Amino acid sequence: QVYFTHGRVPQSLAEIRGLVCEDITGGREDMPIPATNLVDDPPVPPTGKLNKGLPICMCGY
Repeated sequence: QVYFTHGRVPQSLAEIRGLVCEDITGGREDMPIPATNLVDDPPVPPTGKLNKGLPICMCGY
């Protein structure tokens, strides 16, 4: 889910409702990418690993 309010970017992390992770990239990107969870109660942070690679399938070639 993308949370975007009236074309305005939040000025601080405190403004982001349901924040569960301040930076899912772990510092691997120039800008932090926060994650929110407005569905689960209590909110559950994301699990897994971020992959910056571009998967390409050469199926049938």
